[in-house]
Amino acid sequence: MQLLTFNAGSSSYKLSGFEITTAAEQTDPVWQVQIDWKTDRAATLTQPGQPVQMLDSSDRRAWLEIALETLPDRSAIAAVVHRVVHGGQQQAPAVVTPELKATIAAAANLAPLHNPLNLAGIEQMEQLFGLAMPQIAVFDTAFHQQMPVAAAIYGGPYHWWEQGYRRYGFHGISHQYLAERCAQLSDRSLSNLQLVTAHLGNGCSLAAIRNGHSVDTSMGFSPLEGLVMGSRSGTVDPGLLLHLLQQPDCSPSQLSTVLNQQSGLLGLSGRSNDVRALAIAADAGDQRSQLALAAFTHSLRRHLGAMLASLTRLDALVFAGGIGENYRSLWPAVCEHFAGMPIRLDPEAMAVAGDRRISTPDSAITVWVIHSREDWQMVQLALPLLRSPQSFN
Repeated sequence: MQLLTFNAGSSSYKLSGFEITTAAEQTDPVWQVQIDWKTDRAATLTQPGQPVQMLDSSDRRAWLEIALETLPDRSAIAAVVHRVVHGGQQQAPAVVTPELKATIAAAANLAPLHNPLNLAGIEQMEQLFGLAMPQIAVFDTAFHQQMPVAAAIYGGPYHWWEQGYRRYGFHGISHQYLAERCAQLSDRSLSNLQLVTAHLGNGCSLAAIRNGHSVDTSMGFSPLEGLVMGSRSGTVDPGLLLHLLQQPDCSPSQLSTVLNQQSGLLGLSGRSNDVRALAIAADAGDQRSQLALAAFTHSLRRHLGAMLASLTRLDALVFAGGIGENYRSLWPAVCEHFAGMPIRLDPEAMAVAGDRRISTPDSAITVWVIHSREDWQMVQLALPLLRSPQSFN
């Protein structure tokens, strides 16, 4: 049996194919493709070991069809597993039905930049594989749904909570994978582990995880809350937002564009949302790039401190994502800042690649760098449904 995972994002489509056996060990994909669009009519198709292919069309379904043509055996696909950013109150993976599609559409007002694209990806697969192909949705918000109410509720009137205006949290698929992988690498039971996972890419979030459950996270009602990110502002005083909305040149849609697409590292530096480019510019003396990286690091430290307040101890800290795995000067900048925390980093371990512990053996708190395998976690979340015949009745 082969499963196809589909992560339909705002700027890319990521697809992986997995051969599923009875063994529980993590496996690598047997097939991978990524489509990155540069404009509305131009995209690149990247496949390991193959030349980059240029795509010229405004039809994203056509791009997807070209990608699927590279599958070794399209008929071997038994189901498609989708990452859906916002599930609202949906807490568990679910078989895609008309009712579930309506639920995803209804949650689009909570994640307007993500859910419509996720739903479009489901419908594109229906068109390409036919309605008989089983499809399963796994939700990025689900892992955080068991947070204590005190951590999930905002300090507004109580009817906000009753109406669903609450902290949902995101990147849950990644945070869950990182916690489980950390426990595996540590040779410890997840049920007796307290850790903070840091998913640091263009979007960034932290999660405080106690005994396998998310008890706090930095993102909230939307993926805007929390850390300074690539092009998103992170947390901003609501008073400032109200002030801006009272200005004649600021509409809600304009403010949304600024906060989501023109802020964060990009907005502060005026140069890029790519930490690699900013690090080069900062080393060359560019003050705004230096400021952007300093603000990002400060934001990370501050929210890490908030996560610690939801734990009774810290056993491990995990860095992941494009920034978390590759911006190596960030690790000591964060860990060494907490003078009261017994963390010692290992320069030799920091210099190599792969999933690894970068703290010394005598460090009371272990620090890990782990590549987040969201695609594999999606498969693991979907398998119980696929192996239960009544799921499709």
